Amino acid sequence: MTILLKRDVTGNHTKNSRRRSVRLLASVVAISLLVILQFPSVSLFDYASDVSFESTEARSEQRSSLSHSQRLNFTLQPLYQNPTILKKNCSVTVLFVDPNLGKDSMWALESVVANILPLETTCVLLQTSVCEFISSTDGHIDAATGAIAIQESSNKTELYDYNRKAQQVRQLAEPLFGKLIDRGNVRMKVLNHSRYNLKSCHNFYNPSHLLENYHFWGPDEFLPEDSDLILMMQGDAVLCHELNVDKWKDVAWVGAPWPARKGKQPWHFCSFFPKSWKEFHEHAGSTNIPTFPTDDQLCTDTSFGPQGNGGLGLRSRSWLRKAIEYCPVVSRTISGLSQQQYDAAPCKATNVAAEDIYFVTILRGIGAPLPNNFEAALFSMELRSPNAIAEQYSLNQTLMEAMVQRRWYSPTDPSGMEYYKTMLQQGQNLSSQGIDPLIPIGVHKPWNDFLRKRILEDYLNDQCPYMKHVVESSKYGRKHIEEMKAAAK
Repeated sequence: MTILLKRDVTGNHTKNSRRRSVRLLASVVAISLLVILQFPSVSLFDYASDVSFESTEARSEQRSSLSHSQRLNFTLQPLYQNPTILKKNCSVTVLFVDPNLGKDSMWALESVVANILPLETTCVLLQTSVCEFISSTDGHIDAATGAIAIQESSNKTELYDYNRKAQQVRQLAEPLFGKLIDRGNVRMKVLNHSRYNLKSCHNFYNPSHLLENYHFWGPDEFLPEDSDLILMMQGDAVLCHELNVDKWKDVAWVGAPWPARKGKQPWHFCSFFPKSWKEFHEHAGSTNIPTFPTDDQLCTDTSFGPQGNGGLGLRSRSWLRKAIEYCPVVSRTISGLSQQQYDAAPCKATNVAAEDIYFVTILRGIGAPLPNNFEAALFSMELRSPNAIAEQYSLNQTLMEAMVQRRWYSPTDPSGMEYYKTMLQQGQNLSSQGIDPLIPIGVHKPWNDFLRKRILEDYLNDQCPYMKHVVESSKYGRKHIEEMKAAAK
């Protein structure tokens, strides 16, 4: 008999599945107790860390919220288990797609728990693989659902691959993320890589085909408790200070700005976006092409400036599905649309290598709510700093402060101006050294050229305390640190 851990249409487990879940939970608890006895330092209630969470009141508040809340002790499952989540649903769902979920992923997730608000209703969905375990058991992945199946015989029941992966993740988790797992705010799902045209169960790169699929953003992968608002987080990203998701619920997408340039190359985004919009419609045979901002508007008007890096960003699932329906990628298999839906689309996306560029183009064209370029720079940075955007678009101080108050937040000043003024004051000496003192809410790929010269600066580490850990846990980050040290000799 095969039992799938899958919720039925009423939101409940079947009787057999409930019995199975109880037996599995008991087994995992027993294994966890053995781990604690053998390795006392790996305690389920260990909050020790080499990061100083008292560096701001907010991090102290987050840590206190986790350590003094009701001591729930759930294990990772395909479903959320925290009673608050089941009652109120998620205020935001953090999506982390990684087949390995190794130590190099955990600092990025730790930075999320330290900085995201409201924490009580923050959910985390881990999309992963168990192929490193699967050959040694009788378990298998159901081809249709991506769920793990247990093969049960009359004389034994396998404690299967999913639980081994769940135990591994919990042991690797840093303190705050580990406690969020224990509270039942985190669920883990095995991704059916073949369904979404991913390279293999060991390698999900490049995930564009996955994210460009209509069904990925719907009930096939997300539960009723999951939020429409998604924080897309990769292992090479970090949150630096508070992200209050309530201040961003009006946007369909936000990500770090890209360089605003005109030209014929794909990275000349001011020209690339309107050109692509026109070509996508022509490929579908459409002659009535909706208006799109011109390259001059994209390069000179901050309302239209190119932004949307997907490595760290917020996105609305409902708007993404609208975008895919309106303009699917040219392969119907990748889009996941029916033949009728695909044929009816007035637009077909061609020659788009990256999902973030694809989505930003379509969302802009169909009138989705997007932040302006400076607001995007306040959210995240990859290649352009907030002040660089302000200078390019000639923004005055009054306008900049209005955007800060709209998007930033701190526990002692909900307007966010406290952080802003502190950074400007502390940055007076830094500006003369070519260092932009404005650190956004998050940073993607902090080892990029723009950040190389200051990755080891005390100021940056103070403003973004998890950055050094994200960098040091990445092979790319370690490579750049070594290059910087060699150049300094």
